[in-house]
Amino acid sequence: SLLASNRVLNFATDLGLEEAWNYGLNITQNFKIVRRDASFSIDLYRTDFAQQILVDVDQSPTEVFFYNVDGKSFSNSLLATLQYNLLPGLDIKFAYKWNDVRATFADGVLREIPLVAKHRGLVTLDYTTPNKKWMFNTRVQLVGAQRLPDNSLIPHQYTHDFPEASPTYAIWNAQITRSFGKKIELYIGGENLNGFQQHNAIIAANEPDSPYLNGSQIWGPIMGQVAYLGVRFAPSGL
Repeated sequence: SLLASNRVLNFATDLGLEEAWNYGLNITQNFKIVRRDASFSIDLYRTDFAQQILVDVDQSPTEVFFYNVDGKSFSNSLLATLQYNLLPGLDIKFAYKWNDVRATFADGVLREIPLVAKHRGLVTLDYTTPNKKWMFNTRVQLVGAQRLPDNSLIPHQYTHDFPEASPTYAIWNAQITRSFGKKIELYIGGENLNGFQQHNAIIAANEPDSPYLNGSQIWGPIMGQVAYLGVRFAPSGL
């Protein structure tokens, strides 16, 4: 959030409404592997902006500029998903998403929008016992590199822990659910079980009055492992 920053906000006086053309294509195929159900789908989407408001955090380390893009601005995305019923009650899913999001900045250069991962992946494994009383769910999310805003004009002592692009990382989540009839479920789970964290997430964190204070460059989880426990109750049935 830009609110977690001491940057000065600069809005162009002639900001116009955003306009864009969207195109999309979906292909889904159901089939069987070793007599078990499977499906594969591809989603392709493109957005061409006729007019877009850009939030430019690259121009200055102490200011944020809002203006209409003067040039090309587009977004391409591809989502491929494979689902397979590996065994009775056991489903596995693989997903891959590719994003290409670019805009022409004030300097006339067409570049990637910061903090957008070009590559993402997901693997999920879900198992439900034959009596439907127990459910086991786990997933691993892969996040590719993200371009960080240009920090070259910020004094090095504030940004020595900030690379030009974030590393590729994974997050592992899991949950176990126990059903008691049709009205009550008890569940326990954990997030970020592999404990990946972004350290030193706030620029100039020890100087709250500094013009370089910036907590908006968050590209990964800033908390370690998180556990939770809960109960679902529905009088009319879950």
